[in-house]
Amino acid sequence: MKKQHFLLILSLLFCLACEKNDDDDNGGEPMEEVNPYQDCCTGEVNFSFFGQNIFIPNAFSPNLDGINDLFRIEAGPADNPTDAASIKSFEVSDTDGNTIMRMDENIPPIQGFLGWDGANVDSTFVYGLFQYEIVLTSASNRTQTYSGFVCSMECGDEKLDIGDVNPCIFPSQHDGEGRVNPQMSSFEEC
Repeated sequence: MKKQHFLLILSLLFCLACEKNDDDDNGGEPMEEVNPYQDCCTGEVNFSFFGQNIFIPNAFSPNLDGINDLFRIEAGPADNPTDAASIKSFEVSDTDGNTIMRMDENIPPIQGFLGWDGANVDSTFVYGLFQYEIVLTSASNRTQTYSGFVCSMECGDEKLDIGDVNPCIFPSQHDGEGRVNPQMSSFEEC
């Protein structure tokens, strides 16, 4: 009987010694949960391409509800048709620099461009902050690169706490002329 008690105590001590303490990796301090939306919805959304207005939203919600499901750019009319913007390349990367989506061939004109649907290479939706780089070109061989951040937001039943979405500018807030209309509703309930 004493041998069984000894083995039981020894087993408990062994289990306690092997138990991983989540605080150990952070110098004894509890680990803070990282909010994937903490740096979202900052930066410029209105740009100019040699006189043509370009709108690049800083947020979208790929939840298949038909509202703001795609990250896409919009353009206003060009002053000179030979300077009208067309997309030469479109790339989205995670904040570690890993490419999520890249298009650089057979891209339709901006007005017909669908954009990024928020899916990873394995077709699963990804959420949080992403970097973009968009290269625009014109028939007169003028080129300009635009880069910044966009937030893929999980809106709907299984959403995370994203905080205040007021500074977020969604595709639905495009004014039709290549600019944002901040008075226009995003139609999002995040």
